Amino acid sequence: MTLVDMKCRSCGAALRACDGYMTCDYCGSVYFRLERPIAPEGADSLSLEEFAKLADENLDTYRINAASGTVSCSDDDLVKSKLKAAGRALADGEFFKVKDFLKGVPSDNFAAARLRLLASVNAKSETELAFYPKDPQDLEDYPSLINSCDEENRAVYEKIRGICLSNSALLERIKQGEELIRIENLDEALILAKNLTSQRPFSARARAFLIKASCAAVKDYDPSDDLKRLEACPDAAMTYAVADKDVYGVPLNLDPAVREYCRRFYGRKNAKKESFFKYILKPLLVLIAVGALIGIWKLIEALIS
Repeated sequence: MTLVDMKCRSCGAALRACDGYMTCDYCGSVYFRLERPIAPEGADSLSLEEFAKLADENLDTYRINAASGTVSCSDDDLVKSKLKAAGRALADGEFFKVKDFLKGVPSDNFAAARLRLLASVNAKSETELAFYPKDPQDLEDYPSLINSCDEENRAVYEKIRGICLSNSALLERIKQGEELIRIENLDEALILAKNLTSQRPFSARARAFLIKASCAAVKDYDPSDDLKRLEACPDAAMTYAVADKDVYGVPLNLDPAVREYCRRFYGRKNAKKESFFKYILKPLLVLIAVGALIGIWKLIEALIS
């Protein structure tokens, strides 16, 4: 599914695709997507394919003008060069370089303030900023960003702040659930996990907690479907680096208790498959082959005689 049309809505110029967002080099517009605050009813009961499709459709596209609110010195060639260098470093994930490249650029330069804020939370775009699980207002660079941007951009960042606060509240509830698991109140922890996942079906954090609670509370729980749903969550890549997996296909950044459960579960599952092949399927294939050879031999005998 495309992020936006490949033409900029502001100036009509071609957009350049970056990692998870698109940008217009002509007017400075940046396009990104945010999860809607209200999840579709019944999202948790969908098939894996429907869930992944709906997770993508549950995102709305937003635009900010990264060139707005800048001061006159932004026309200076050196400042422009610094902004471009910092932008490249951010896109490459070299967050530690961003503030260094922006030394000397005033704090009331919106483009610089934006890059500084994103780098401070290791986010490449506003989409990733919205995964931040704390109040961004407490970040050192947030006031400079808000004070330097126009009203339209400010409204977008306030929306992102609301999502971040929601993430923070979700984490607090998950911590409560972790405590329930610790004191072995597993049924209550599972109920909480299901409620949180129902409220935030496309949140990787909620889904990961549901997997952990299910591993602890449900006998012979098969995590396969939930792991695939976790990977389809918009924040999965940044929150859990789901591309990095162990030999069983379980993300390495998940809770160690979950990974241990999955190791044992998939180990038993593989052992059953091996036993079925070794003691049932393989002997059956041998019998079929022997029967076929006997049949062929009898057929040859009949033809000869």
